[in-house]
Amino acid sequence: MRSSSAGVRSLRNAPPRTVANAVSPRHRASRCWCSYAIASGAITPDSYTVRKSDLGIASRSCADGAALPDGDIAAIARLAVQLETVMGRPVDIECALRDGELHLLQCRPITTLADEFPVEWSDPEDAKLTWRRDDAHHTGVRTPLAIEYTRQGAGYGVRKRDEALGPPVLVRFEAFNGRMFNSSKSLRPPEEMERYQREAFARRRRLARHIRKDWDERYLPELDALYDRMRALTPERVSRDEAARAWDDLWRGHRRAWTIHMLVTAGSYTVMDELRETYEELVGGPASDAYALTQGLAGTLQRMEQDFEALADAARRSQSAEGLGAPSWSDDPSLLVGAIAQRLARTGEHPAKRLAQLRSTADAIARSARERLAGRPEDLARFEEVLAAAESAGPLTEEHNYWIDRRNQAQMNRAIRRFAARLVAEGALADTEEVFLLYVPEIREALREPRDLSSLIASRREEQRRWKSMVSPETIGAPAPPATIASGTSLVAMSHLQFKQRQDDPARTLRGVGASAGVVRGPARLIRDLAESGKLRRGDVLVCQASNVSWIPLFVSAIAVVTEVGGALSHAAVVAREFGVPCVVGTAIALSTLTDGELIEVDGSAGLVRRLGA
Repeated sequence: MRSSSAGVRSLRNAPPRTVANAVSPRHRASRCWCSYAIASGAITPDSYTVRKSDLGIASRSCADGAALPDGDIAAIARLAVQLETVMGRPVDIECALRDGELHLLQCRPITTLADEFPVEWSDPEDAKLTWRRDDAHHTGVRTPLAIEYTRQGAGYGVRKRDEALGPPVLVRFEAFNGRMFNSSKSLRPPEEMERYQREAFARRRRLARHIRKDWDERYLPELDALYDRMRALTPERVSRDEAARAWDDLWRGHRRAWTIHMLVTAGSYTVMDELRETYEELVGGPASDAYALTQGLAGTLQRMEQDFEALADAARRSQSAEGLGAPSWSDDPSLLVGAIAQRLARTGEHPAKRLAQLRSTADAIARSARERLAGRPEDLARFEEVLAAAESAGPLTEEHNYWIDRRNQAQMNRAIRRFAARLVAEGALADTEEVFLLYVPEIREALREPRDLSSLIASRREEQRRWKSMVSPETIGAPAPPATIASGTSLVAMSHLQFKQRQDDPARTLRGVGASAGVVRGPARLIRDLAESGKLRRGDVLVCQASNVSWIPLFVSAIAVVTEVGGALSHAAVVAREFGVPCVVGTAIALSTLTDGELIEVDGSAGLVRRLGA
């Protein structure tokens, strides 16, 4: 099923067999199209179109009245949606209704839609891998320079990390039709994989024991110096050859920042997963309690919240004297104003009081664990050692996002625009924003030997238009195995960031991963990006695809958070726990299923989002 609707066709006077697919071959709406029919099509069918969001019938075409009850139509559409989620691409299914039971006869990909997202493989072997669309970090089509940003950032950083830690898999990031996908490939025979994975995990756990010291004493000062060098670049004042060399220096710094990123996350995610395993094994408590042990310890995030509170407090007491590619708040101050506006509208506990309560809860969980382990000294010592490592390195699971993801992107954006301004002055570009339609080598060459790039820019604009007209499948290449919640330190796909839960009854309840405990009720507020943050009101439930630390003002204004993508160690999950906000992540279809303002109940412990109007 593609987009959000499904279809059912019915053939009268025929055996009770049904053909359904998750998208009509004739249109690209978000619906499922089904027919109650013989698959040969020898008889004119009745047809139904069903919305994916609530499995309601959007349209029907019946010669002599409906041949199928509405409940059966919904059941068929639900089956099509579930199988599409499992296979990761639009599907055709054939099923039979016998004595009130639905039986699946066959399921196959919709091959007629292949030309809508054509894939050119630079290496034919890549077609044998499963490539998953990265919905955790990238929404929509990327520009050429944004593609380079990921290739030379996350892609490069992962390679350098794995050279140091030696996992038995190769993780890659690549763009297809402007969409970012990632894949993993085993580097060892199947019978050797477990041993090599175990050895790689051991190296990660050793890294986790000193990553905080490395961060404080080496990496953070190095990042500060790196960003200072980015700020100091003055391409407009140097020769053409020097400008080209400065361009390469900029990207060299970007690659180094992301190498640090991947080493830091390797240690911090690993120790948090180790804490969960240790707590569940020794104490027997839920994973949510294990993760809560480190809540409130991410000092960088807490300082951001306190800074927002200070700005909001100043705004309350003051009056005006007078009536990539994505900008930072200093580039577009309206974003900062919007964040402060969120705080002005918010009432509730002061950040310091909330932090004290979070740490009190964590201390109570730790105290209870120690009491349970009091008669088992070896287990208690093991718990204390892992807890200390997690309290030290665990907060870096999200603090790194501020110091690297956000700061690096902001500095790169500003520096890139300075190089673009030089190209505008040289007559190569008409506008600085055109630089994002070029690849890194093309910009280097233009800096060295400027020429009119208008025809290339025009072709890239057309390419962007064409890419945006395509409907991207969730996976390409080899069929995807069923999704599972993997370890937060999975050496294969980034499952802790990209997990999506399959749904069985979205008309009533969405299932996900319980990321931060608590049960609350409120209206769903659908926020697709920060530009829509002004929609959020006090008492709303924030519903989004994914998030990062830039969403902190929304997290502390919302009564709960629901995301489509991610597991218990995803960005949204960590931030929600850091501020004590109930959270369910990985619901897969929240934005396309829930309606803006709909009353829902969020159970952050059970991982459920109940639709109270259903």
